[in-house]
Amino acid sequence: MEKREEVRERRLLRRIFPDGLDFYAMLIDITDQSREGVEEFLAWLDRGHLADIDHLEELDERMDETRYKMEHDLHESFVTPIDREEIYILSRQVDYLVNHCVMTARQMKAYDVPPNP
Repeated sequence: MEKREEVRERRLLRRIFPDGLDFYAMLIDITDQSREGVEEFLAWLDRGHLADIDHLEELDERMDETRYKMEHDLHESFVTPIDREEIYILSRQVDYLVNHCVMTARQMKAYDVPPNP
């Protein structure tokens, strides 16, 4: 009987403090992906012509998937190292950077507006 209680306690503790959820690492990963997306956008501008933006869009999609997974973990987690709303806002604001780059590239291509110095 005592064994059952220990199992219940462990399950409860895992529910409250899930293993392997490092929100700081997740935020760093999202930030790194955002930096990569902005660098890709700048490289696209430096090329000076309206090349394909497929790679930039792939980076944006990958970043969105990472952010969605983090948000799922955020909702599943009982305890977070900082306020969950702040984690969400930080990840969303960083995502806006890459979204803006993708939308700018799409519009420049659509309206045939080349980058200028």
